[in-house]
Amino acid sequence: MESRYFRLDQRKPKIHPLRILCAASCIGAVQISFPFSCALFNPLLSSFGMSSYLQPIMWLVGPLCGVLQPLIGAYNDQSNSKWGRRRPLIVTGLLLCLAGFFLFELVGRGIFVSRGWSIGMGLVAFFLLNISNNMLGPPCRAIVFDFCGDGQQTMGSHFVALFIGVGNLLAFAVVALLQDAYAYGMGLVVFLALPTLLFAKEQPFYTPRDPNGAHPMRRMFGAIKVVLKNSKMRNAALLYMANWAAYFCFMPIATQFVAEGLYGQKLTGHVATMQQTDPLYAEGLQMGSFAMMASSLSTALFSAVATPITKFFGTTSTYLISQLLATLSFIAFFIPTTFGLEDSPHKWLWLIFVGYTALSFNYSLFNAIPFAMVAEAVPSFSTVGADGQSGRDETGVYAGVLNIPCILGQAVSLVIQSIISSTIPIDKETEKFKNRGIMQWQFLGEACLSFVVCILVVVFTKGVYKRQKLFGKQ
Repeated sequence: MESRYFRLDQRKPKIHPLRILCAASCIGAVQISFPFSCALFNPLLSSFGMSSYLQPIMWLVGPLCGVLQPLIGAYNDQSNSKWGRRRPLIVTGLLLCLAGFFLFELVGRGIFVSRGWSIGMGLVAFFLLNISNNMLGPPCRAIVFDFCGDGQQTMGSHFVALFIGVGNLLAFAVVALLQDAYAYGMGLVVFLALPTLLFAKEQPFYTPRDPNGAHPMRRMFGAIKVVLKNSKMRNAALLYMANWAAYFCFMPIATQFVAEGLYGQKLTGHVATMQQTDPLYAEGLQMGSFAMMASSLSTALFSAVATPITKFFGTTSTYLISQLLATLSFIAFFIPTTFGLEDSPHKWLWLIFVGYTALSFNYSLFNAIPFAMVAEAVPSFSTVGADGQSGRDETGVYAGVLNIPCILGQAVSLVIQSIISSTIPIDKETEKFKNRGIMQWQFLGEACLSFVVCILVVVFTKGVYKRQKLFGKQ
C-alpha cells in the first residue's frame, strides 16, 4: 500500500520574522526562574547553615528533572489538541512555574519558622521551578522551529538566544532593584509568555497512529539512536555538553561570588532580612545582579547581530574567540584576593562587569549553534501528510534529546564544584586557601574545562554545513 507520508525536506514556506519572534518570547519566561535561583537560592541555603560543598548537590535537582525533556518532547510531538500541539504543555508548565515562585515568596518572607520546614519548602519550590523549566523547554523551543520556514532555523535559534538574554536581563533587574522579588518574577513570567500564547497561533496538526511504533518512549530512544549515529547531531550534542560543563558552575554562584569573593562577607541572618542584618552582603548580591544584568544585555544585543558577525568571521572563528574569552574570564576571576570593606572591593567591580559580559558572548553562541545544527538535520527525519498537515514531526523530541547532553554537562560541572569545595583545604578562620576563596578555585577548574571546549570547537565546527553555511545564505 502506498505510504500516506512524504519527506518534509525543508519545504515549509518562509514566514515573517515577527511571527517567529512572538513564538520565541515564551523561552524568556522559561529563563526567568534561573536568575532568581542563581541570585537567591544559595544565599537562602547559606542562611540555613548548609555547607558550601552540599549546596552544589542541591542544584542536581535541575539535571535530574531534565531527564524528562526527551519524553516530554516525544509526547508533545504527538499531541492532537485543538488548542495546538505546544500550547497546552506550555500553559501547564507556566502554572507550575508560578506555583514555584509563590512558594519561594513564602519561604523568603520567613513564613515557615522551622529551619527544617524552610529548607524543605525551599527545595520543593526549587523542584517545581525545575520541573516547569523542563516541561516548558521542548515545546517552547519546538514551537519556534514549527514556525520557521526553509532556511529560517538559524534565525529562530538567535531569537531563542535573544529572549534568553531578555529574560535574564529583566529577572536580574528585579532581583537587584526591587523588594518582594519573587512576586515580580511571577509577573515577568506572564508578561513574556503572553506574546506566544496570544499571537503565535498554531495550525491544526493531526498525528495519525504509526503502526511501526510511534509510542513516545520508543520514539525517544529512536531519536537518541539517530543522534548518536548522525555525525552532525552527535558533534552538536558533545559540544553542547562540554559547553555546559564548562559554564554551569558559574551560574549558581555568579552573584554570591561578588558578595563573598570580593566583599568578603558571610550571610549571618536570613535572606529576607539581610538588608538590615548583613547590608554589605546585600550590596554584594546587588552588584552581582547588576553585573549579570550587563551580561544579559550583552547576550540579547549580540544575538541580534550574531548572524552578520559570524558570517563575516566564520562559525568556527567566532565560536572559538568567544570560548577563549570565556576561558580568560574564568582565569581573571581567580586573580583578585578577598578584600574587606577597608580595602575597597569596589575597585575590583570592573573586572566582574568585564568578565561577566565576555562570558555572555559565549553563552549566546553555545545556546544557538548546537540547536541550529540539529534543527538543520531534523527535517530529514520528519514526515508530513499529502494534505500538508497530517504527518509525524520530530522537532520536539529532538529538542528534548539535545537537553540530555545539557543535563549531563550540568551534572559534571556541579560534581566538580562539590569536589573542589570539599577537598580544597580552606582555613577555618579566614575561609581561604592561599588567600583565595573557594569560589575562585572553582572558577579555575572551569577555566580548565573551558580550554578543552576550545579544542572541541575547532574539531566539531570546522567544515560543517558545506551545503549551507550556518549563519549565511544558500
